[in-house]
Amino acid sequence: MSNQTISVDRALYRMNRALQKLAPELAISEETALNLLYESTGMKPFFQDWPRHDWGRETAFADYPFYVVSYKGLTKGEPRINQIVPRGEAYRKVKELLPTDARLPMEPEHEDFGWADEDVAVFAVKHGDTRINGSFFLSRDAVFPIGRIHFTTPRIERLATVKVDTVVSPSGGTFTMPEKLPGKRKSVLGGQQYPIQPPPPGLVQQIKEADGELWRDGDERTFMADRYRIRFGDYLIAMNTTIEGTYREQTFEIDVPPGRSTALDLISGRTIDVSRPITLGPRSTIVLYLGDEKPPGDK
Repeated sequence: MSNQTISVDRALYRMNRALQKLAPELAISEETALNLLYESTGMKPFFQDWPRHDWGRETAFADYPFYVVSYKGLTKGEPRINQIVPRGEAYRKVKELLPTDARLPMEPEHEDFGWADEDVAVFAVKHGDTRINGSFFLSRDAVFPIGRIHFTTPRIERLATVKVDTVVSPSGGTFTMPEKLPGKRKSVLGGQQYPIQPPPPGLVQQIKEADGELWRDGDERTFMADRYRIRFGDYLIAMNTTIEGTYREQTFEIDVPPGRSTALDLISGRTIDVSRPITLGPRSTIVLYLGDEKPPGDK
């Protein structure tokens, strides 16, 4: 979605500048045109939520705005071929750059690194020769207790669908899995129910009168959990997606398996005390390494 909104709104702004000179009576105000750009780049809540214009505003004013670009800068769209081709051309240009001592986070010479974006529930980790890329945000129907992890070392590569422990605020309703898959195949998950995130308190009555469709109809905010937690091999990942200063704000305590007093958190780069539950505040993530010490030769 974001590539389309950015391209369209940029073109609209340019055309409007031309109209201001050629036919001022047809042009929109500069303030309105700039607001379109601000919304498409994530600088302001996205109000161009066609065809639900009013709904976009109402959720924003109810303390849960939707942004095209996440707080940490990720766009909320799907990769397509017309995006991949320019990236391939960009990669060739990067390869032709002059040598430098600077290294990207996932390059072998870079130090250990961890990063997460709680607004879209993804994370990335480099730990020595290990690379982990993960996502908790897979469904468009409800909060499903599954995630996807891409785990690589010099010797192995795994793409795993994994079970995730989730926390969802109560009273958000449920989604029932259909009995049939496309092609009329029977679903092994048919009939199972999964939770839906509750809507902003100020919109509960309005959504109830609309039989819930306003909130469930493909809105990503309905299927993001408040907290995710997973143990994958030697790593424990926990993420708090709630937002400080809003009705969703929550703090969670994360238990670590017994047997050790400290662990390396790859997100902060610090060794932290894990002898007691860890406090995980809004919009924050930990990726703990709970294995043995890395060999001296492994950075």
